[in-house]
Amino acid sequence: MIDPFDHIRQTLDIEEVGRRYGLEVNRHHKALCLYHNDHHESMSFKNNRFKCFSCGVGGSSIDLVQKLFSLEPLQAVKKINDDFGVRLSP
Repeated sequence: MIDPFDHIRQTLDIEEVGRRYGLEVNRHHKALCLYHNDHHESMSFKNNRFKCFSCGVGGSSIDLVQKLFSLEPLQAVKKINDDFGVRLSP
């Protein structure tokens, strides 16, 4: 049985997930942080995780979606599944 959390973390690129939900990721793998009033790209993407060096928020693509849309972890997985066609069973 596939763990949907691990499957999403391993198969989807976090930068692609961020772009899908409105982040403008630059060529240096940085973006304005969505979680505070950011004026310089302080959110960094590396090893399929994100980290804001100003406010300290960070995590996986699931965490990004969870925080962005105020969802519970399972709801975030379902949203990613629906939006990216991951084809996880319900």
